[in-house]
Amino acid sequence: MRLILCIFIISSINVFSQCNISIDDLFICNNQTAITSIEENLITSEILNSYDYEFIDFEYDTLLKSIELEIGDDEVIGPFQLGFNFSFYNQNYDQFWLSSNGFISFTEPTNTYTPNPIPSSSGPFSAIFGAFEDWNPSAGGNISYSSLPNRLVVEYKNISSYNCGGDDNYAVTFQIVLYKNTNWIDIRIVNKEECTNSLQGIQNHNGLFASVVDGRNSSLWSSTMENIRFKPRNINNVQWYNSNNDLIYSGNPFIYNTDSTEEITVIYNDYKSCLDTTTFVINVSFTTPQIFSEGQVLLCDLSGYNYQWLLNDEIIDNANSQYYIPQENGLYSVLLTNSLGCEEISANFLFENTTAKKNYTKNKLSVFPNPSSGKFILSLDLSYKSEIIITNLMGKIIYYELIESAGNYTKRIDLNKYSIGIYNLVLRSSKETINYKLILN
Repeated sequence: MRLILCIFIISSINVFSQCNISIDDLFICNNQTAITSIEENLITSEILNSYDYEFIDFEYDTLLKSIELEIGDDEVIGPFQLGFNFSFYNQNYDQFWLSSNGFISFTEPTNTYTPNPIPSSSGPFSAIFGAFEDWNPSAGGNISYSSLPNRLVVEYKNISSYNCGGDDNYAVTFQIVLYKNTNWIDIRIVNKEECTNSLQGIQNHNGLFASVVDGRNSSLWSSTMENIRFKPRNINNVQWYNSNNDLIYSGNPFIYNTDSTEEITVIYNDYKSCLDTTTFVINVSFTTPQIFSEGQVLLCDLSGYNYQWLLNDEIIDNANSQYYIPQENGLYSVLLTNSLGCEEISANFLFENTTAKKNYTKNKLSVFPNPSSGKFILSLDLSYKSEIIITNLMGKIIYYELIESAGNYTKRIDLNKYSIGIYNLVLRSSKETINYKLILN
């Protein structure tokens, strides 16, 4: 009795340990889609790869701006862009291939005309079978696809049957529809007669999971004016929330667009024996850079990246610092790249080399050289007691001096021990404040 109890406890611990979910933090570029997933294990695998289907009211899209395809008998063409990210059997896709024999696939399929019952280890994989049998568009009909606001529609229209000849009574018309955001799949059959064995359903990327319409798993069947909708079951089992506890996505994988760093919480619940939650962070690389000027120097407001300056949208050779000293008037921009390969370019900045305006401040300040290696000279013409303050971009003070009396001063300052970059110099008195940018290279 004790032995049996011990085995039961060990087995339970083993099962529930696999219920734990974890997701690594993401690092994405600005304007890039965040995509991540709960990993499959013995507990989660079945739900993450399950679909339900139902017959719904018939509807059909009239495609006015469809892209007609030239495709022959037993031919596969592609890839074509979906226009959005689509989740299918716990995988994410943005393109598809099309077979003349009545199915589309998210991975390039082999050329086949024989519909094997699914699930099948022989493929086709990652596929949606509208009516998979031996069709012959070379003998009649056309195949097209169209991107609509919230869905992609693939249409097989009046396609002739290879085995039953060119008789119009055996031609097939149907649509395969992929819905953005919900990841639903519709198969809309206008008409299909019995001829040879035919397959209607969906199959995952390795042939382990499939969902088939009853009685249509490579068998004889006919259909008229039917609309069948497949829905991923994990929509009800995987929920994703932002830091405000707003539900932002349902299902798996997680597909989300954001332009700022966010913390996300995911909850997995199979409504039986597994309930777990975890959090992760979507790190958005960096924001769009901005250019500002300091005298005759152009500066980028973001530090720590790779820089490329452009003049009138043309690359400037060897202009790869956080600052640039223009040699001519024009529209300047700067392209930033980080270690992930993310790129952001600033808006154009109009630079015009004009005579400096007369300085009407009572205190006078000049810096030479600037940029410098860290050693430079301050020339001061002070009318009253003033402070010299130098800070880094985080606001930390790295140099301070109080000058008690007015007069002309020359100060030699050495910041050589500090890292290259941009620093703030402030000359401050009770009457006024003068700000200046120091550049260390």
